[in-house]
Order: sequence, then C-alpha cells, then structure tokens
Amino acid sequence: MAAADSILQVRAAIVDEAALIALRGEIDLDTAPRVKEAVQGCLPHHPRSIEIDLSGVAFCGCAGLNTLLWARAEATRAHSVFRLIAPGPQPVRLFTLTGTARTLGLVEPPRLSSG
Repeated sequence: MAAADSILQVRAAIVDEAALIALRGEIDLDTAPRVKEAVQGCLPHHPRSIEIDLSGVAFCGCAGLNTLLWARAEATRAHSVFRLIAPGPQPVRLFTLTGTARTLGLVEPPRLSSG
C-alpha cells in the first residue's frame, strides 16, 4: 500500500444519478490527485450532482482546497450541482480563512438572538 493510500481513503459511486465521493483521512499535496481522479471517474456518467463527503477528513491543505475548487468548476462545467457534505472544523476554518467557503457552497448557520 502506497503512503498516500494510507493517509487518504477514497470511495466513489454513482447512486441515483448522483456522484458520491467519500473521503477519509487527509487531503494534502500527496493525496489531492486521488480526489481529482475520483471526480474525473464520475464525470463520464453525467451525474446531476457531485457530492463530496468530508465528514472523515481531519486535515485539508492548500492542495486539497485547490482540488475542491477544481471539482466545483468541473461540476459547473458539467451542469452538475456541487455539494460538500459535513466538512469538519479544520476544513471549514481553511475555507473561511481563504474566503472560499461561499464559493464552495458553505453557508453560515443562522444566528440565534440572545434574549
């Protein structure tokens, strides 16, 4: 097993016209190409949506961010809806600090009034 395989697990499937890509581990310079390969593998199926599950991602670096931005652009080009599912605290912080949260489709939770 290659080092990148042990750092990031990638599962991809087409279910009901949706490309579902589940990631578990870390997305960095070494592993980001595997995410790109998964997205590229789904595109020929013309999915209505490309959904990337980040619930198992503990770390996302700049290479991972660039790959997710690329995936969003590819989804748009393919007329597919792009969704990130359940990103954890570290990826959300990266997306927020880089100003890409809104581009990636993340919205702020509603603020509750205190009082």
